[in-house]
Formats: sequence, structure tokens, C-alpha cells
Amino acid sequence: MRRLERRDVLPLLAGLPTLAIFAWWMADEGGYAPADWIPGLVGVAAVLGMVVALAPARGRRSRPAVVAIAAFSAYALWSLASILWADAPGPALEGSQRTLLYLVCFTSLALAPWTPRALLVFVILVVSTITVVGLVTLLRVAGAADPLRFFFEARLLGPLGYQNASAALWTMGAVPALVLAARPEVVAWLRPLLLGAAGLLLGLTVTTQSRGWLFTLPIVLLAALVLVRGRARSIVFAAPVAVALALMSGDLVEPYRAAVDVAPAEAGPVLRLAFDGAARSLLIATGALVVAGGLMVWIETLLGRRFDPSRAVRRGVTVALLGMLVVGCVAGAAVATDGDPLQRIERAWTDKNRELRNDNRFEELDSPRYGLWQDALDLWREHPLVGLGQDNFAQAYITERTSGTDEPRWTHSLPLRLLVHTGLVGAVLFGLFVIAAAWAVIAGWSRRPGGEHALLAGSVALLPAVVWLVHGSVDWLWEYPALSGPALALAGAATALGSEASHEDRAPPPPRPPRRRVAAACVMGLGCAALALPSYVADREVRNASARWPADPEGAFDALARARALNPLNARASLVEGLIAVQLGRLGRARVGFTRAAKREPQDWFARFELGLVAGARRDRRTALEQLLVARRLNPRDPLVAQAVVLARRGRTMSFETAQHEFEIRVQRRVSARLHGAAAGPDFDSRTGQG
Repeated sequence: MRRLERRDVLPLLAGLPTLAIFAWWMADEGGYAPADWIPGLVGVAAVLGMVVALAPARGRRSRPAVVAIAAFSAYALWSLASILWADAPGPALEGSQRTLLYLVCFTSLALAPWTPRALLVFVILVVSTITVVGLVTLLRVAGAADPLRFFFEARLLGPLGYQNASAALWTMGAVPALVLAARPEVVAWLRPLLLGAAGLLLGLTVTTQSRGWLFTLPIVLLAALVLVRGRARSIVFAAPVAVALALMSGDLVEPYRAAVDVAPAEAGPVLRLAFDGAARSLLIATGALVVAGGLMVWIETLLGRRFDPSRAVRRGVTVALLGMLVVGCVAGAAVATDGDPLQRIERAWTDKNRELRNDNRFEELDSPRYGLWQDALDLWREHPLVGLGQDNFAQAYITERTSGTDEPRWTHSLPLRLLVHTGLVGAVLFGLFVIAAAWAVIAGWSRRPGGEHALLAGSVALLPAVVWLVHGSVDWLWEYPALSGPALALAGAATALGSEASHEDRAPPPPRPPRRRVAAACVMGLGCAALALPSYVADREVRNASARWPADPEGAFDALARARALNPLNARASLVEGLIAVQLGRLGRARVGFTRAAKREPQDWFARFELGLVAGARRDRRTALEQLLVARRLNPRDPLVAQAVVLARRGRTMSFETAQHEFEIRVQRRVSARLHGAAAGPDFDSRTGQG
């Protein structure tokens, strides 16, 4: 990798501020909250405006790249249109804004004139950022006096506040790091550090006990070997990482084994001792990998000029190593399924509500997620063409679910998310985007001179998107901007390698940007801001009202009124108004707030439930029973709603204190951070106290 030239600077000027936003999200629970990702949307939109205004005018995009941008744009518009038929237009608007964020992330870097050298530098910077986040997480947890707040069910939450999402983040950094460590195009002193980073990040994923990560990792690794040339070299450099993980696997799974069945009051010391051992082993292994990587690079340098095997020999070695990898994966699957994978999978799918506890969570296939997927498919069959509306899965699932009492907000699968939320139309549009983007990257490898460097840069830039797609097919990763943003942005940059602007051998003199391009950039930035900022300000007003109401009730109600005016599609301000009014004993105002919320989201059981409690407190037993029966119809499996209906039929009323106590118990059960006195994790729903 030679010294950067002038033509490498412009794309990096677009990439660096975008990477800064990604780093902010990675360090702040993945940017999951709108209060985090909406400002990020404005920032990335500013980067897009800069690229549109300053990118070389003669740099035409390749046709597949144009198709990819057009398909993603069409999906974003379709998502926005789903507000028209969504039962809950507020979540549909929020989900459409998040989709717009991802479109801007992809497009802002897809329009920049990337060169292979600049893209390699950017990928290494992304990997370095993820590695720093992982190292800080490791040291922070290891040095904590009470590490319990960093775990949920003895599984490391990580920087994103969700075990599986953190595992995906670290894998998105580890796989490109492993590939780059094996490449002679990368400067020699950096390759051992990349090998150590790969070991560190993969070791951290083990502490999350993410089964989705474990079962999708072989697919990701095989995809990496297909995308990257020099497969034998990659496998050889991956060998010491595999050995290191095998040697320290016992220490890495020890926190889960030791503390999974320990009472919360006693789990702290157990986790501290177990995780200290895991952290020590991981740091030692990382250092050993850096040393081993240095030796391998040195040996490669010595033998590079003397040993040049023929193409047939290299192909034979590659086939042999790939065969060993496949055999290892098959053997591991056989061990994990007791030699009968089909029967084990069928049993896990049939017993969808059963999740066994074991000393090693990786050994179990049973999960309630299978029932969730079955119910999601049933919901899609009811609305096959247009779907429920963006981000409208939660309430429909609660009403139609056939198993369990959990209330997930997401489908835990990207393909199901596309089908359930935006129907077959949305799934086809997004599928067309994925195909066109992949086509654009492959076309870029063959069109430009120096195809080997373009192939390396494009393939490593695609690897995070591969992780995101594969792991996201069995988990909810779309909702995390810290995952979706980098994956799509790097994929966009990879498509830019096929543009004519990135083929220039010399940097053109910086021309004065045409007025129409400056105007277009301004329109893009202002359009994104106009669509997102009112929702952001409304969210801030609701948060302020929730914090200030004990000292200034009237000021809180005024803030909620401003929030409703800024975002009339969202029922959250009305729900919070009702909850505050209940605390103040203003039942008339509480009824107005909950009624407004029920009209805004007629399928929301919680507003109806609270209206029933309000009517009961006002001794309007008939109305109370009517509202509670509606709440039970919308949420038929909730025991609290059923109990309230039974009391109403007996002429009695469930108190607000009883309901609030139950919601607090649910929060304590579902959000480990809240259980141990920290802030609620990203699954927390401020309306009901449920995930």
C-alpha cells in the first residue's frame, strides 16, 4: 500500500466524518435511540451534500451502481408511503426516517470517487475503530468493581447493549482484519496488529454466547474465502487465530458457565473472577498473535523471492485447506447436534417455547425465536403485498401471537422484517438493491486497471455487509445504525470503484462546483433535516417533560403539546401526558391523553388498558369493562390485562399502583442494566416499561 496521493484525499474527506459518526454510535449503545441517530442522519446528509457539490463532474457512475441507488431510494419511498396504511403511523414514520439514514449512508460514499488505495485505508480505519471499542469494552468490564451491569444472563452485553448486536459488530471488524493481515499489499508493520485485532474481536464474541453468531460464522468465513483471492494465504494466517481461540475457549465461556444459574445478589463476585480470567487470557492471546503475525510476515518476506509455487500447486493447497475447513464445520455441527442434525433442528423448531440451560449455551438449538418467526410469517400472509407498514410489527404480533407472552418490537430477521413491514413489494425492491450493489462491485473489479488492488479493496469493503446480511437474517441488526450504517456505507464505497472518476490516473484540478450541483446539495441536506429534525425536537420535548413534571407539571404539559404539534403522527406524547396526569391525580386529563393516543394508534392495547383503569378509578364501571375488553382483544395473552378484566366483571378496579408494579417487574426481568441500577437498555419501551 503506497503513500496516499492527491486523488485519494477527496473520498477520505467524505469517509472520515462519516466514520466519526459511526464511532459515536458504537460507543453509545449502537445509536439505537432516535435521539442519537437523527443528528447522525443530518451529519451524514451534510457529507452527501459535500460529495455531490465537490465530486468530479465527469465521474459517471456504473450502471449497476445507479440501479442500486435507485432501488434503495424506491424502497425508502415505499417505506415512507407505508405510513398511509400503517395502524401506527408514528412508528412507521420513525422507521422510514431510519431507512432514509441508511440510504444516505450508502449513497454518500457510493458517489465519492474512491480509489482502491483510499478504500483500503478507510476499511483499516473502520477496523481500527471497532478494535478500539472492543479493547475499551474489555478493559472497562475487567476493571469494574461491579461487572454485573455489563452482563445479561451471564452474557456480555458489549458496547451496543445487546449481546448479539455486539457480536455482529466485532465480527464486522474481525473478518476484514483477518483478510488484510494476510495480504502483502498492506504495509508490513500493520499486518501483525491486524492479526491481533482479529483474535481480540473474535474472542470477545465468544463471551457474548451468541448462538446466531456461531451458526452464521462458517457462512461468513466461506463467503470471505470466495470473495478474496489468495485463499491459501488467508487460511494460513487464520490458523494461529483459530488455535488461540481453541486454547482460550474454556476461559472465554467460563463467565457464562459459572454465573448463569447464580442468583443476582451473588453473581457479581462470580462474574468478576471469571471475567478477569477471560480478559487475561484474551489479552495474552492477542499479544501472542501480534508476535506470531510478525514472525509470519518476516518469514514470508524471506521466502517471497525464493519460493513461488505454480498456479496448480496453489490451487491444490487451497482446495485441501478448504476441504479441511468444510470437514471441520461438518464435524462441529455433528457434535453440536448429537450426530443427528435434522432431528435436533426439528425438535428445536417444534418445541419453540422451550429454551434449555446448559453450561455452554452454544450447545443448544432450542429457542423461542422459532415461534416468533412462524407468527411473523403468518402476519405476512395476511398482508402479502404491502405489509403492515414500516416498524408496525410489535402490536400486530401481540394481537396474533400463538405462543409466549414476550412482546418483541422486531421480527429478529431481516428477510422477515422486509416482508412483514413492507410486503413483497418492499422485499423485491431491497433485493434488487442488494443484487445491483453486488453487481456494481464485481463490475468495478473487472473494469479498472490494476484489478488485483480493486478486487482486494472491494472484497474487504463488502465483508461487513456480508456479516450484516447473514447474521441479520436470524437476528435484529437493521435497527442498529452502528451496524447497518458502516455495512451499507462500505458497500456503497465498494460500488464506487467502478465509476469513471475513480479510474483517473491523475487528480484533476479542483473545479468550481456548478451552481446546480451546489443547489442540489443544499436541497438534499435541507430535505433530510426537514424530514427528521421535527421528530428529533419532539422526542427531546417528551424526554424533558418526563424529567421535569414533578417540579413543573404545567411546563411538562406544554412541552408535550409542542411535541404533538411537531410530530402529530406519534402517540408517544399523548401516552406520556396520560401517565403524568395519572401520577398527579388528574384523571380527566389522563383520559384525554389516553383517548388521543388510542385514536392515533387504534391497535395499541396499552392506551385502552389505561383508559379502563381511569374509568374504573372514576367509578364508571361500564366504560372500564368496555375498554379493558378491547385491551384484552388486542393483547389476549397478557395475564395483567386478563386479571383487570376479571376484577372489572366483579365490580372492582385494578389500581394504577398494581399495574405500575407489574410493569416495573417486567422491566427488571427483561433489561439487565435496569435490574442492576444502570440506565435501561435499548429494548426498553418508555410507554409501557416493556421491551
